[in-house]
Amino acid sequence: MSVKKKVLLMRSLLYFQETIRNGKITLTAQKNGIKISNLSKMLKDLEEELHVQLLHRSRDGVRPTTAGKQIYNMTLRVEEKLRLFESILSRREDEIKVIRVYIDGEFEVDRLDDFLRENELCLVEAADSLETADLAVVRDKPADTGNKAVVKHTIGSTIKQDVYFIYDGTNEEAVKLYKFLEASIM
Repeated sequence: MSVKKKVLLMRSLLYFQETIRNGKITLTAQKNGIKISNLSKMLKDLEEELHVQLLHRSRDGVRPTTAGKQIYNMTLRVEEKLRLFESILSRREDEIKVIRVYIDGEFEVDRLDDFLRENELCLVEAADSLETADLAVVRDKPADTGNKAVVKHTIGSTIKQDVYFIYDGTNEEAVKLYKFLEASIM
């Protein structure tokens, strides 16, 4: 789907959501400064695009069909992400939480996406070395870690392997990420 089609779909879904909230196409059109006929056509086009009836229309207003309720619930999650995105865009650069992570080439952190979904205001950057990292995951215990915490875990069920987490205890996000990763390997 092209970007243009995605934008039009998003717009239609948000108008659909607003129409469900208001219970009337006329009220939604008035609140958003568009013609009733244009909004009505947009909603009809959305139904055709999705191949399903979304609204029961009557003189008293509109109410969602079963499919309409499902689509409405999905739009609520989309709207929540849009509000979060708006919040992130309005923040100053110095408010964004950055975690510099160094991972030994032998390891994969497959749950990092889960952490980022739960902590959407964090940004993870790759660190060049253990020394510049807020959090490191390595196979061999380093001789000098400075003031960083070092925690050893043994992973694997039949073939066991030691893994060391080294993190800067003063960086709250690094500690959060360590605890998240620790819980995922236990």
